[in-house]
Amino acid sequence: MDKKKVFVTGASGLVGTHLVYQLAQQGYAVKALLRNLSSLNTVREVFGYYTKDPSALIEKIEWTEGDVLDYYGLCDIMDDVKHVYHTAALVSFQSSDKEQMMATNIRGTANVVNACLESGVEKLCHVSSVAALGHRDDGMPVDEQTPWKYDSMVSAYAISKFFAETEVWRGIEEGLTAVIVNPTVVMGPGNWQRGSSSIMTAIYHGLCFYPSGSTGYVDV
Repeated sequence: MDKKKVFVTGASGLVGTHLVYQLAQQGYAVKALLRNLSSLNTVREVFGYYTKDPSALIEKIEWTEGDVLDYYGLCDIMDDVKHVYHTAALVSFQSSDKEQMMATNIRGTANVVNACLESGVEKLCHVSSVAALGHRDDGMPVDEQTPWKYDSMVSAYAISKFFAETEVWRGIEEGLTAVIVNPTVVMGPGNWQRGSSSIMTAIYHGLCFYPSGSTGYVDV
């Protein structure tokens, strides 16, 4: 892939921040979406783990304030980009967040896909989740061939990521070149009060128990 301008959604999230850092370090022209520019404080903190001068790298990136729920705003932003990384998503297992999570993860992804099609984006990389692959009753690992099964074991988050993927598949049918990745629980430095990073905060403060079962982890 040649070094054309790339656009990253969810640029203050755990995956998004590290992705933006790597792209900028490799010399790509990066346009990054933040819902609030105050999130740059988190970005600066994460960059500081890897470079002595995070501000210098931050200044090389084109930061854009916006929301994936704003379709027309996305079209304007994507007007001059060729590759898009869609990492923006709401991760929550609280019932009070369900409505917002469904909107952000499903409608937000639909907006990104439609904006890519409208703007002539050459390739989209959609960051999904292993949760979108469903689960197996026999305890064996899931993969891309695991049939999706809706039952009481499926969380609202998993449902939102599954239907977000269907929007990407729909975009592919309409002519968009896209790839979907399904990481397990992503761990790494970030906002220690939210997401998977909060696990480390809980352990630091004395968490001394764990649930039964197992899961997979991946380094950001």
